Amino acid sequence: RLRPSVTKSMRAMLSPGGDAHLKNKKKKQNRNADLSRLLSPHGSSKPVPVSMALPGSSPAANGVKKKKEKLSGSPSLMKRKRISGDGAVPSKKVKSSMSNGKKLSGPTGDGLKKKAKAVKRADVGSFMELVSRAARSDADSSEVAAALFAKIIAPTTLEEFYADYYQKKPLLIKRNNPDYYEEWFNMGHVKQLVDEGLEWGLEVDCTSYKDQVRQTHNGEGPADPAEVWSKYKKGCSVRLLRPQRRLNHVCGMLSLLDEHWASCAGANVYLTPPGTQGFAPHWDDIEALILQTEGVKHWKVYPNRNEEEVLPRFSSKNLAQTELPDPLLECILEPGDLLYFPRGFIHQAKSDGAQHSLHVTVSFGYRNSWYDLLKAALEGALERAASVHTDIRRDLPRDYLEYIGMPYLEAEQSERRDDFLAQANELVSKVVNELEIGVAIGADERAKKLLNQRLPPLIPDAPTGQLLVDPEEDVEEALSAQREALARMVSEAARVRLVRRGVARLKLEGELAVLYHCVDNSRDFEGKPEQCLEFDADYFDAMQHLIDSYPAYTQVKELPGLEGGVEDAVALAEVLARGGLLQVRRAPKTD
Repeated sequence: RLRPSVTKSMRAMLSPGGDAHLKNKKKKQNRNADLSRLLSPHGSSKPVPVSMALPGSSPAANGVKKKKEKLSGSPSLMKRKRISGDGAVPSKKVKSSMSNGKKLSGPTGDGLKKKAKAVKRADVGSFMELVSRAARSDADSSEVAAALFAKIIAPTTLEEFYADYYQKKPLLIKRNNPDYYEEWFNMGHVKQLVDEGLEWGLEVDCTSYKDQVRQTHNGEGPADPAEVWSKYKKGCSVRLLRPQRRLNHVCGMLSLLDEHWASCAGANVYLTPPGTQGFAPHWDDIEALILQTEGVKHWKVYPNRNEEEVLPRFSSKNLAQTELPDPLLECILEPGDLLYFPRGFIHQAKSDGAQHSLHVTVSFGYRNSWYDLLKAALEGALERAASVHTDIRRDLPRDYLEYIGMPYLEAEQSERRDDFLAQANELVSKVVNELEIGVAIGADERAKKLLNQRLPPLIPDAPTGQLLVDPEEDVEEALSAQREALARMVSEAARVRLVRRGVARLKLEGELAVLYHCVDNSRDFEGKPEQCLEFDADYFDAMQHLIDSYPAYTQVKELPGLEGGVEDAVALAEVLARGGLLQVRRAPKTD
């Protein structure tokens, strides 16, 4: 944790201008400002291992670029809000996850006569009990998140999964428990969403794979339910994209998995007619967990064909059957079964001829590799090195393009080429010397990006277990009254902690301590600009303490490093509570 003196030193070190700008810093004013000025209102199963030795549904961006604007307030404590600029396209409204009494239409044949189950049923099962547990005031959300993933892959333990399978080889779990994943998704959910009216390409696809030809059969704009079901009856697979946009229970589970994996968790749902295949063989750029919920499906998983296909950064094209090696794994998934395979493993699947198949693909690990960190770290190290080494800022030789570049890699050696490469190596060594700072900068940038990609951590009401946010509402607006009530509970004797582990990252930016967070995020991947609060840098220690001390509570008056003492501590806690970042326990009553 950075003490104030260390904080200033670090800011000076990261700033090309040194600490000259700190020497004339004015004494803080308006310590007694009213809070209105501080913040504007607003059964058993066993894993089937796959014997092998190998080396080592991307979320689609639907973001909207918006301008940022700083709200006025006290010089010592400010909040930064992002608002729509002129001409900005508003985020697409998401319809409620409740059926509102509408009749659920859909196919009646092909084994789909099962009566649509009420969505509320998914809010009381054991998976959702874990989501509710995360809201308890004594819970450690990271432990709950780990328990949720452990339940998904049980009886394989987390230790076994990460040591033996993760990014190494497939894992197949056969169960004799067809209802195991039913609360994730069932035909009732499919019919409900299709009947509500989805957007072609954004929320639903109809696809086919016949005679080794993969086709998409989408329309444009809103998808008429009758058209979707007609295509299904003609043999098209129905893919529901990002159901967490509309269904609270899916969003609640994925938001916890976001936390466990420290990367963006996603989901797609696949309904395949009997005896059909909807997609060509391919590999994905995500780690994939296949949760079979209804029907059966025949899967083939193939090994990496070469080193370049091991843990690739991008998905493949559609592959021809003649391009495939021998299968590494062939299996039949039945309801309650799980199949995991790392990114880069080619796969294809076909439903059984007698019944439809329904499964959920849960994904993680999107663009979250060492490559992504090092890219940011090297850029940070270069910026730092350039700020202190004049040679890096000098102009390039006027004639360097005559002897440097790909056409000259195998050319005969020349003195000027050797001199140029020697100088480049010398400058690179200066960049490498700044790598420790570069990695720190890169980690901060990665944290900001991951927070922007995460789902909002929907917090259920602990007594009822019901999620408090209607999918149609903005999180901040929907929970404003609840957050205001929490802020009124704050006093110097109250105890506070972050609402969940990993929901915030603190970063020094000049004279400001900027707290980036995900509590008001959109359900769309990068669907909102970065969410953050701005504070005077003197609040850095107190906020970092809250991040580092989770899950423990801290008495408000014990928040460290505040020049204004208790008054500043109370003001800070009230602002964070109104921002949806704190759990608050009242001060005990005294006689």
